[in-house]
Amino acid sequence: DPHSDRESWLACHEGIGWLLARQAPLTPPQQQEAIEHLECAVGERPYLAAVLARLYQFHTLGDPCDNWRQRVAYLEQDAALIDRSAEPDRWATAMNALAVAHQEEPDADFSAALERRLAGHAQVLAALPAAAAGAGIETRIALSECYRFRCQGDAAANLAAAEGYARAALAACHAIDDWRLQAEALLALARVLVRPGRSDAAALAEARALCDAAAPLIDPALSPALLATVETFRTDICLECIVAGDLAQVEPLLAHGHAALALLSAPEALRDRRVVRQVIADGLLLAGRYEQ
Repeated sequence: DPHSDRESWLACHEGIGWLLARQAPLTPPQQQEAIEHLECAVGERPYLAAVLARLYQFHTLGDPCDNWRQRVAYLEQDAALIDRSAEPDRWATAMNALAVAHQEEPDADFSAALERRLAGHAQVLAALPAAAAGAGIETRIALSECYRFRCQGDAAANLAAAEGYARAALAACHAIDDWRLQAEALLALARVLVRPGRSDAAALAEARALCDAAAPLIDPALSPALLATVETFRTDICLECIVAGDLAQVEPLLAHGHAALALLSAPEALRDRRVVRQVIADGLLLAGRYEQ
């Protein structure tokens, strides 16, 4: 009974919601059911807000704008629970997630939304103590991404800022023992350096070295998507080399492209598989290997 046996009632809803949320793959009806159970308990168990925010982030049923508003509301509720001075890393992660959500508002103006996100990350970085090294790296990676896609301001200055934040994030990795964050910092810099049609040989060589450094850090069983990112970048680098006339990169392009596809087996990775196949096809066409 929700009144006479309140704690047991709440525990049942929380437990069922957690179990459903951890299903892989998680179908839209399962997402909806998990949301319904967790929302029965979140009013009295506010720590569930973080789980609900993530469920709403990927929820495909219902109105996208309503889902986004619920996601933001739960992210704000989660962030409000955290003492910034006592848990700066956790606070930064929550505030960075909120900044990302602000950019992803459905039907919002891209440039304005990106500026809101950039401002949020900048505020997080300014508030972090020097001891919060991991949070600082995470936030600099996010700022690098914002500047890579920024529409406002000078394009060259934005690109320089993106590279600067990525290099600062990578330089700070000596202070942490976190393989995932180290790999993400390496890949953040590679993202800046690989610019289709605009990367010189030195930039491509550095990007290749960054991917080579990131790959052995990643356990494919624990994080296949992150390793797929490495292989995708390697495929992109090979394509840029082929564009420049180096046809010896065709076989590496095929090898890295197929490695990426093998790692992108999850149903939600359909778009990523299409992108990789397009890169492979472009490389083969440029090399004159039309039969493939």
